[in-house]
Amino acid sequence: MSAPFAKPKDAVTTPLNEGPCVPFIPLSQGYSIEATPKAILGDRVEWGAVPEGTRIFIPQFPKNTPEEMLACAKRLQGMGFKPIPHVTARRLADKREFERLLSKLVAEAAVDEILLLAGGDDTPHGQLGNTLELLESGVIERVGIRRIGVAGHPEGHPEATQDALDRALAIKNAFSVETGIPLYIVTQFFFDADPFIAWERRIREQGNRLPIHAGLPGLASGPSLLKHAMACGVGSSVKVLRRNMTGLRGLLGLSWRGQDPGRIVKALAVSKERDPASNLAGFHFYALGAFDLTVKWANRFAQTRG
Repeated sequence: MSAPFAKPKDAVTTPLNEGPCVPFIPLSQGYSIEATPKAILGDRVEWGAVPEGTRIFIPQFPKNTPEEMLACAKRLQGMGFKPIPHVTARRLADKREFERLLSKLVAEAAVDEILLLAGGDDTPHGQLGNTLELLESGVIERVGIRRIGVAGHPEGHPEATQDALDRALAIKNAFSVETGIPLYIVTQFFFDADPFIAWERRIREQGNRLPIHAGLPGLASGPSLLKHAMACGVGSSVKVLRRNMTGLRGLLGLSWRGQDPGRIVKALAVSKERDPASNLAGFHFYALGAFDLTVKWANRFAQTRG
């Protein structure tokens, strides 16, 4: 059994959420989705299918520059969407660069929400190695960011112990209370609801009060899903994916055969109904190269099932 959350020194322990539970946002009331800079700045996405006001996350790849991130945020704002840039600690030189980046995003693209990530680089590019250093820098409060997403790992992290993940989550809870800035968790994607349900209950019992947005795989190809799952350390859910691939032909096919994200959405909705105190608050899609297909599926599912 994992150790309970260790309380940071002088941490405030006032609950983050009033009332018995976090309001659950079904798919019919909106979702967030990730779109690559190439997709955002290109001309192949069917933006007309994306509901107005949709929160669109902008991942930060090694080859993408801060200028491209800013251009993406500006374009999304201009089309009526809400841009949420990824800010990766290990790709920043120092806290000064962090402040310059956020200041530009706020001033020039009206960004008020970001997703903070440590990053998968083995060696930091500069002086920063994790999201806690960004939270403790004071930069976020100074530049006017109003809401922050942080990563969640229902099936663990390939490079972090469970105790380390628990400790970091406790500090993030305390930061939200102390600063008054709402934080929420966006999880890595998964293919099976059971590990997520067990993880959410465990961290809640240990003190988590941050709302959780469940990460869902988009309608990407089988090879793409498997590649990203292995790279991100998705564990037991990979077995579910493999079971639903019809042999080698299925694995190399153009669709995730045998199921779609609806199975997970429905399972999580039922779980929330049975356990209203759950911190599950919404859904986030990782399109993984299938942005248009994922948006169309989500819209159709929302209309037919909510």
